[in-house]
Amino acid sequence: MSHALHPALGRDILAVSRLPMHFDRWRPAVLKFLRWSSVLLGMVLWVATISARPPHKQAAVSYFGPYLSERLNACALCHLPDKGSSESKPHNAFGQRLKALGMEWSQAGQPSDMARRLEAVAEEDADGDGVPNLLEILTGHFPGDATDKPAIEEISQAKQTLAEYRKFQSRYPWRPYE
Repeated sequence: MSHALHPALGRDILAVSRLPMHFDRWRPAVLKFLRWSSVLLGMVLWVATISARPPHKQAAVSYFGPYLSERLNACALCHLPDKGSSESKPHNAFGQRLKALGMEWSQAGQPSDMARRLEAVAEEDADGDGVPNLLEILTGHFPGDATDKPAIEEISQAKQTLAEYRKFQSRYPWRPYE
C-alpha cells in the first residue's frame, strides 16, 4: 500500500494529519467535551425555537388547541395589521378587551393569565358583529374584526363543535407555575 505525498511538504499525508502522541491521553476528555457541547448547543437552539413565539400567542394556541385554525394562529388574533414602523402593534377590539381585563385583574391582585382571560371573554362579542368571540374563533374568523363575520351555516356548525370543544377544555390543564 503506497501513501500519497503532500505536494508542498513532500511528506506522507497520513503522517502530517496525525496528532502529536501526547494528544492520545487527552483524546477521551476532548471527545467527551465535544459531544456534550454539541448536545448543549442543540438543546439551546431547540429551546430558542420553542420560545420564539410571543407568549400570548403561545397561550392562545395552548388554550384552543386543535380548535384554533391556522388562520387565527397569528398575531392578528389580537392585533391590528402591521403598519410597518411602530414598535408595538396596536390591539384590535378583541385584543383591547383581553388587555383591559388583564390590567383590571392584575390591579385587583387576581390571577390574570391569558387562559383565564380567554375564558372570561368567550361569550362576549368584542367587535359588535352579533357573534360571540368563541364562536368566531371556532369558525376561523377574527373576533376583533366586525367585517370578518361567519356565515349562518358556519355558526350552526360551530354550535355543534362547541360541545367537543368544551370537552377538550375540561381536560386537566397542566399549569405548573401557577
